[in-house]
Amino acid sequence: MRKKLISILNEYYKIPYIISKIFKIDSDNFVNKEMQINCMVAEEYTDKYVTYRLRPKRELEIPIINIEKNPNKIAIVLQGPLMLADNFTVESALFYKRCYPDAFIIVSTWNDADEDVLRILKNKGVEVVVSQLPSAPGHLNINYQVVSTLAGIRKAKEMGADYVCKTRTDQRLYHPNALNYLWNLVKLFPVNNEDFQHDQSERFVSVCMPYGDMFYPYCISDFLYFGFIDDIEKMFLIPQDNREKGKGGKGMTRRNIAQNLIAPEIQIIRSYIDSMGGNSECTVEAYWKFMKNHVISINRDEIGLFWPKYENRYSENRHFGYFYQKERKDAWNCYNFDFIHWLSLYNSTIKYDSKYEQYADYVL
Repeated sequence: MRKKLISILNEYYKIPYIISKIFKIDSDNFVNKEMQINCMVAEEYTDKYVTYRLRPKRELEIPIINIEKNPNKIAIVLQGPLMLADNFTVESALFYKRCYPDAFIIVSTWNDADEDVLRILKNKGVEVVVSQLPSAPGHLNINYQVVSTLAGIRKAKEMGADYVCKTRTDQRLYHPNALNYLWNLVKLFPVNNEDFQHDQSERFVSVCMPYGDMFYPYCISDFLYFGFIDDIEKMFLIPQDNREKGKGGKGMTRRNIAQNLIAPEIQIIRSYIDSMGGNSECTVEAYWKFMKNHVISINRDEIGLFWPKYENRYSENRHFGYFYQKERKDAWNCYNFDFIHWLSLYNSTIKYDSKYEQYADYVL
């Protein structure tokens, strides 16, 4: 009954948009009015405040101004399979070209990618790197990420880049000055190598996500890394994973997931720490020390990171911790390493306590 009702509602909500298209009503004004009405009705009949956000699909609709260029050579590497819907990968790459005319924009994808799309990218001045798909995907496709990322980073080094922003072909950074923001963060917060045998050149920036929190050892998002190019390259110099593709760690404790390298993001970080002669022990204490000394962690909204995948993308409160979800009553789920919490850790206004270890032993 519930599915049938949702299906009927889906068809019903299409009607105003079909009519607006027929009569060529200005789409932005129409969507704004429609969304406002929906929000107002939802607020009237529930105990929630509801807001919305519009994001242009086409890069030319996003206004930018020319600002002082960054004096460093920076590359943006979009890695992964091309996202063809709405020309998403192409529009993202062209947006970056417009925002950062002096940066190297590189799309690192597979040799079976759509040739017409690759040609468009090349004609627009985007560097294209194609790789052979690994013979085995590895656990949760980690080999795919490693191969395409390394290929893009090595092309960036070949082009002379000093810094690299590793992102994905199916994600977009909407903030038109995100690159300078990331670079400024790295310059403001020097790395502390006291716990590493081999020096990390500078901190790297990562983006927090709701599936990984402050008590889930090393589960920081692998969507985006920004930093000195040699440091980011070292993060991906990991051996091929020969495990079956497998599934996530449902039913396991978060500590066990970290210990068994179930999640690719954890595997990347723990492998990196080991290669640098650091402590990758799966404790909240060791995790926090690494975050405090070597990383800068921010919220995705600060750089306008958008990921048009999965249905829960429509619920933005899910992107910033489950603060407002009745089904998630455990407060520790709400504490991610956004910039507020990371800065508190950095300045020791949040301090480690052994009682926090219990949260790593909760089942996912």
